[in-house]
Amino acid sequence: MISQYLDIFDKKQVDNIWNYLTQPNWEFWHLSNPDSKNFFWYMNLEDHSFFTEDLFSKIKTHIGEDLSIERVYANGQTFGLDGEFHIDDQDDNAYTFLYYPMRNWNLSWGGETVILDPDGVISTIHPMPNSAIMFPSNWLHCGKSPSKNFTDLRVTIAYKLKK
Repeated sequence: MISQYLDIFDKKQVDNIWNYLTQPNWEFWHLSNPDSKNFFWYMNLEDHSFFTEDLFSKIKTHIGEDLSIERVYANGQTFGLDGEFHIDDQDDNAYTFLYYPMRNWNLSWGGETVILDPDGVISTIHPMPNSAIMFPSNWLHCGKSPSKNFTDLRVTIAYKLKK
């Protein structure tokens, strides 16, 4: 099941998240699959207590479960940098919590997250500022690039969680 969460963080936290994400800490050449040729931007957030403790504490209150972090990082995509369908973890007790930190978003900009559940049902989630989705990590999914009308970086923060 896909869960959606709105208004995850308060304004100060949202501002702090975005301020950090606009720092020059991005690396290119990240892949969804080892065999892929579709690269995109990546920022490791595992060594920052703001993301692993402060924000994660609030995330746990939203999801209502005591899950642990396996990894946390940001993905960045510009026009033409589509992700490929992949799974994050084979474990049935693993979940992906995907946060959309952009300050604003227009539906015409694209950038959807597409998820395929085990029954073959496709869900398309549009990035909404300060919202998140959570789904089983063993479901196929991909992040679509923004349209050419969007001239910035489409960013998500991925928390890889386990029971």
